[in-house]
Amino acid sequence: AQMLWADALLGAGQQHEAAAVLQRILRMQPDYAAAHAKIGQVFQAQGALEEAVQSYARALQQEPNNPIFLEKFGATLRLQGDQDGALVCFKAAVEASPNSAELLDAYGVTLRNQERLGAAENAFRQALKIHPGYTQALRNLLHGRIAREVAEGYAAAAVLAMPDQHLAANLAGLFCTKRFRTYTTDDVCGVEMAGALKNVYAIAVGMGYSLGIGENTRAMVMARAVSEMSKLGV
Repeated sequence: AQMLWADALLGAGQQHEAAAVLQRILRMQPDYAAAHAKIGQVFQAQGALEEAVQSYARALQQEPNNPIFLEKFGATLRLQGDQDGALVCFKAAVEASPNSAELLDAYGVTLRNQERLGAAENAFRQALKIHPGYTQALRNLLHGRIAREVAEGYAAAAVLAMPDQHLAANLAGLFCTKRFRTYTTDDVCGVEMAGALKNVYAIAVGMGYSLGIGENTRAMVMARAVSEMSKLGV
């Protein structure tokens, strides 16, 4: 009952009151793993990362293979800048719960932070196989692929929008290479809208890719997306 009360207090944003309840629980049950993890969550929300790490570590002493505790521990270590420790935690969490798209996605992000792009892409793809509609994994997959392809010299382009076209032209020249083209425009609002819309369309195409639809179907989705964006722009 006290844990439910602590959850209710956390849901209401009353972190200090929830922490007091959790500390009372731990005085009576010092080995209560869920209470240690929950108070770690409170510490993390308050920015007390070292205390959060200690609390998650105590929880894992009692339940070393709990994927939720491992994920939270890894996320806190990542916030502290300990990417190696975070990677160990997320890998263990995935091994403990291999069918969790959320854990695979978090594991992929940590791999990407360590510039292990191939392994990160595999983790994002595996997450999408388990949950084809998991848009966070799709965004991470597309983000990693774009950065990787630009770094490897594949042709790409970007649009620089700002009112001062003279300054825009000068800035565009700084970013242009043989395989990276920077276009300029003074239509800031249009670029902001198109930038948001193309992400929606990319998610739709990516979901189709994960579902195994054909090239013609994907081309149709892209063609209709361009048509819809053009209508909104005019």
